[in-house]
Amino acid sequence: MRKFHEWYMRACRAGLSIITASVPANVYLSGDNYLMLDFKDMHAVFRLDKLDINLISVWCLMQFNDADKLKRPVGFLDPQRIFQPNMIVNIRTDDPRIKGKSKKDKARVIKEATKTKRLEMSTYVGRAMLEMQDKDCIFAPYNFK
Repeated sequence: MRKFHEWYMRACRAGLSIITASVPANVYLSGDNYLMLDFKDMHAVFRLDKLDINLISVWCLMQFNDADKLKRPVGFLDPQRIFQPNMIVNIRTDDPRIKGKSKKDKARVIKEATKTKRLEMSTYVGRAMLEMQDKDCIFAPYNFK
């Protein structure tokens, strides 16, 4: 931890503020992806203020690499995809789906959009579980309140 803190302090003095990490497709069965780690989030972890979803993803990547090296059959669901805010629909007032509609119609559109989001997440979890059925353990790290 001390080495990381020393590196973090040097990086901050050099003007760095974000780390980008590549996430291989086989980690979460979600296709190749990138993860952005903001130094503000790392600082909050050092102060024990909060644990950001991106840092949970980094932990999963580390665990995935360790399990791979040890040839342990372990799977991970993507914390970015099963994160609680991803199930909440936020539709702006200027969104064409609700613009000029009655309150009842707006509520119907939001209800349908929420249903679609939940269906997408359920489909991902079901597909991932099916593809990882040979694993001894499947982690589903989430960040719900």
